[in-house]
Amino acid sequence: MISIPLSEYNELKTLIASLSEKIKFLIESNNSKDEKIKGLEEKINLLKNGRKSNTSSTPPSQDIGRSNKKNSRIKTGRKTGGQDDHPGYYLERKEIPDEIIDHKADYCSNCGADLRQVDSKLNGNESKQEVIIPSIQAQYLEHRSHSKTCPCCKAICKGVIPERLKAPIQYGSSVSTAVVYFSVVQYMPYKRIAITLRDIFHIPISEGTVDNMLDTSMEKAKPVYSIIQNKIGQSKIVGGDETGCRIANKTGWFFTWQNSSLTFIASSFSRGYKTIETYFKDGFPKAIYVSDCLPAQLKTPALHHQLCIAHLYFNWGKKRHFCYQKIGIPA
Repeated sequence: MISIPLSEYNELKTLIASLSEKIKFLIESNNSKDEKIKGLEEKINLLKNGRKSNTSSTPPSQDIGRSNKKNSRIKTGRKTGGQDDHPGYYLERKEIPDEIIDHKADYCSNCGADLRQVDSKLNGNESKQEVIIPSIQAQYLEHRSHSKTCPCCKAICKGVIPERLKAPIQYGSSVSTAVVYFSVVQYMPYKRIAITLRDIFHIPISEGTVDNMLDTSMEKAKPVYSIIQNKIGQSKIVGGDETGCRIANKTGWFFTWQNSSLTFIASSFSRGYKTIETYFKDGFPKAIYVSDCLPAQLKTPALHHQLCIAHLYFNWGKKRHFCYQKIGIPA
């Protein structure tokens, strides 16, 4: 047996304890790095084999690892730009302008003489037109009620102010029409609508008023919306689809049903069949229903089901077999 002095023994014991702590730290660090490597490998696999636009719910703009290098245009052999047989479009002059601004010389550019009292003549056809947008100022229309005394019976007859005017001052229908246009057609948020009306039309308006105007317009449009819904429900061919969206900072869905001339749109927080059943309880008993492979769409009652050609082309493989089995077509 080898005898070690007590002092050296204590030093070795301290060294072993220190090395043990370092080994433990290295093991934990190594495990942490292994987890990071695993996470990075999963991301790499997702980039290589992630969801693409060939699935029904992922638009091309959200493809992971998306590349625009592939050009889908068919080559024609022609040079880029306008072609020789292209008619071309240009800004045409107005035959009778709204305003004419004459530019006359006030002083002689040679000797400096005063020419303001000298008659001038137009320089041939030397004129140019400029298209401008005049400053837009909101008009305030005041409706006043007058009374008249009938000379026959002495009855006092009052002029009736339009019933639509409820408050001492309010916005007219043209303002609410502009709000609906900016929101529905141009997809502008409330704040930008308020800023646009303030900066361009000089109309002070709050985001709350914008919301109230949209609610009022929606109520007015409900009868027409119901007519569209009924006509689509009786159509012979109906196309249905759904796409993800954000509703009140939550994940929602926009459902669309359309025929050749009409489109019915509804929003929902559910992507399931319950949403379709809410708006089309009986489905489409007279229609060939064209849709993607979403089970909720295939569950919808219809005279016949047909797969959307675009989805049929892109969803090749297992999904195609699933869809075929659902509607009874041999794969």
